[in-house]
Amino acid sequence: MPISAIKYPSINAKLKGMYAKRLKSDDILDLCKQNNLKSAVAILKNKNTNLKTIDENADREQIEKLLNLEIIYNIEKIVKYLDKNDKRIFDILISKYEIKCIKNSIKLVYSQNDFDENIKVWTENIFDNLKGLESVKTTDEILKIVDKVKYKKILKKYFNNDEENFNIFDIDNELDKLYLKNLYNSAGNKKLEKMIGTKIDFINILWIYRMKQYYKFPEEKIKESIIDINYFLKKSEITSLIKAQNLNEMNEVLKNTEYSKLASDDIYDLECKTKKYLQKLYIKNFKSNLLSINCVYAYLNLVELENNDIISIIEAVRYGIDKTRLLKKLLV
Repeated sequence: MPISAIKYPSINAKLKGMYAKRLKSDDILDLCKQNNLKSAVAILKNKNTNLKTIDENADREQIEKLLNLEIIYNIEKIVKYLDKNDKRIFDILISKYEIKCIKNSIKLVYSQNDFDENIKVWTENIFDNLKGLESVKTTDEILKIVDKVKYKKILKKYFNNDEENFNIFDIDNELDKLYLKNLYNSAGNKKLEKMIGTKIDFINILWIYRMKQYYKFPEEKIKESIIDINYFLKKSEITSLIKAQNLNEMNEVLKNTEYSKLASDDIYDLECKTKKYLQKLYIKNFKSNLLSINCVYAYLNLVELENNDIISIIEAVRYGIDKTRLLKKLLV
């Protein structure tokens, strides 16, 4: 019997067992019904075994830390089951958390805060090469810690010895593009390529909508900012979206693409639809019991989507925000 016949069912079964311990749709809805942070934390504590140690007075940062620790625990479990090729792709996949640490360290310098607990969680457990990022005070300190050439090249381009005027948007944008292009080009199979490619299409669509609607970027700036990969979305369709004069025109362009059913005059509604589309795609691959790396990718993205919902609810409860609009976005 080939090793893969044993390996794939083993890791897929493990992942399904891990996913079964997470919050159910009813739990997410119950969480959303809470009117104070303490009762919301109580639900997290009682419904998710991985969050049972959470303090009843926990704030958003502490909750986020525990959710990050849960992902780290998952990563440490998953890596034991991967062969050499899957491990190579997996390292690229989880590099998004490495990039997030770098991006958050830049925001730490910009905000002039002293410390970021959620950077430390990652540098202590997974990315020990980035230790110290959680308490940087200057961009020079970031450059001394970030030793990978591919990241340092981008950072040096923007820092340019100017502590006050570096552009966080452009740095984030280049780091995100670097990650997604590396991941897409390393996919290795059609189903994984489809999951990544679809996500890239949606990111490009949403970036174009936001850059035109909120930031009023010129066409050339938008072209520079989007990811130069086309999956279902054709290059000509991207160009038409960029050239559209308003949301109605953009919507008409989208109606004539592979993603016609997602078309909406409202950006929030479009974001909700793309999020739910990806969830369905991830669930389909997660349940397929085929290649392990596909199942791993789907699992980690499902976890990330759920964690984003949890944080969104916690913020809504904390600040007393009307949850009617939020309910539309939740994956329940």
